[in-house]
Amino acid sequence: QAERVAAPPREGDLRVLVAAMRPQQWSKNLLVFAGILFAAQYDEPAKWGAAIAAFLAYCAASSAAYVFNDVLDAEQDRLHPLKRDRPVASGILAPERALGYAALLALVAVGLIAWFGWVSLAYMAAFLALQSAYSLRLKHVVLIDVMAIAGLFVIRAAAGAEVVDVRISPWLIGLLTVGSVLYYGFALTVAQRSRERIASTQRGLVGLLGETRGELKPEGPVYVKGTLWRGRSNDGPIPPGTRVRVRGVDGLVLRVEPDARVLAHLREQERQAHQERQQQPGLEPGAVAALDRLQRPVHR
Repeated sequence: QAERVAAPPREGDLRVLVAAMRPQQWSKNLLVFAGILFAAQYDEPAKWGAAIAAFLAYCAASSAAYVFNDVLDAEQDRLHPLKRDRPVASGILAPERALGYAALLALVAVGLIAWFGWVSLAYMAAFLALQSAYSLRLKHVVLIDVMAIAGLFVIRAAAGAEVVDVRISPWLIGLLTVGSVLYYGFALTVAQRSRERIASTQRGLVGLLGETRGELKPEGPVYVKGTLWRGRSNDGPIPPGTRVRVRGVDGLVLRVEPDARVLAHLREQERQAHQERQQQPGLEPGAVAALDRLQRPVHR
């Protein structure tokens, strides 16, 4: 029996939308339960229902922001070894459709929270506005990016307290703000230093020889100076085991091309193969040209 092969995800698949929504990040929205927990109102089902509705609303709003951000960062994400697999960056989800999903998720969030009054609606509007500002500009501004993230956590907690009619403690707001700034400030600093070290190392690789450990079409693994990197060929596919030279760096990806001696060898192989095809009896010139195009080695 032939093996069943799972079909790759397509743009209209629900799993593509779910992946773009990043449900693994929804745990951040558990802060909406802070009000009911700190008020110790555990035995009021109506308030728990309101808190759950607020949680779902902020999950939808967060996902809308994630999808919107992925559309904005698609070009940069394609150069990242992990983010390149996100639906928009990988090309599975078209940017226009992604923006439509983001708008729909934002409307769902507003519709859910509108039942709890104008104050709750104002919190949601502030949350969506701050998320948009963060994606468009604030994430590129040092310190302001951390303050924006802290503000998003404070809005979640305050909105959760509002829907269950609980006065949120100023101490809780202060604790959330300081904790978020310290945590994300440290995390962003570590990430930035890590990126700087990687970029510095990559710049030092320019001009060095390496070897492809898989086919580059156009990207694949490249072994350079004792480390496995992601490489990209701009001149066509490169087979595994080919000696390559690093010509530049694009983000976290090395731009490589076959070494001059390897390239000369490939061209000689192409010349010999062309001569052999010309000597085959019964082949018209047009057929020889067609075979050249189909059987041509990886580099011209």
